[in-house]
Amino acid sequence: MRSMISLYYTMIMIGILFTTTVTMTGCYDNDDFAPYTHCIEELSEYFTDEKIISLSDIIPDANEIAVRYANGLVLTKVSFVTEDFGLTGNVQFHYTKVHETPNQATSVKISFDIENKKFYNIEYEQGHSKRVSIITEQVSNQYLNMTFEELFTLDEMEHAGSKSINIELSFDRISIYFIDA
Repeated sequence: MRSMISLYYTMIMIGILFTTTVTMTGCYDNDDFAPYTHCIEELSEYFTDEKIISLSDIIPDANEIAVRYANGLVLTKVSFVTEDFGLTGNVQFHYTKVHETPNQATSVKISFDIENKKFYNIEYEQGHSKRVSIITEQVSNQYLNMTFEELFTLDEMEHAGSKSINIELSFDRISIYFIDA
């Protein structure tokens, strides 16, 4: 009788140990239990140059800010809304990094005010790649070196009455949306 009780407790302990092991190894790659960091900070850093003609003028300063949060980041997307051929508006630089650790990623988004020549916001995310929205391909330099005026007039669409334009640059694509005035 005593050996039956001992066997019963041993089986329960093996079952608990097995269940714990399966649960812990199964949750490692589960985004619900994986560590995740998300923070938004206000910045007040001014652009170093006087004249801004293209995105490539701003990128070195944006890169410098991004490196403070993580090394090895790649510029994967640039979004901006501008008026008056780039004299006013906001630019958002998206940086990402996929880590060697399975399913881990880092994303940094830096916002820049063209008119005031000021970086004003940064959003940082690190965690499971299911929770951190990332694009992995680097933005093409072809678009980054174009002037704001060239980007503004790139699309031949009729856009009478619209002074504002929303442009998104990614790996191999440029998307242009005109905003009605």
